[in-house]
Amino acid sequence: MARSADETARVLIEIYTDSYSYFKINWPDLRSLAGVKKLTKENLQEINGELNESGYHLVPMDNFLLVADESDVGAVRSIPPRISNQT
Repeated sequence: MARSADETARVLIEIYTDSYSYFKINWPDLRSLAGVKKLTKENLQEINGELNESGYHLVPMDNFLLVADESDVGAVRSIPPRISNQT
């Protein structure tokens, strides 16, 4: 049985809370968690929208998805302005 986007997001947040940090989930596992045979663009947008309301983000990659909050990636190094200003 398919889970709603809200229910799926709540499970992902629970996993995040239990792992104390960002995590990756592969596509088949997210499909299984959501209870669907195929994840559509709309499914992903709805799940991500629910996650965003709680400060989390779902980032699709080629082989997996990343579940994180802003503080997880806040310490990632930024490019210096001299590089971004180059033409």
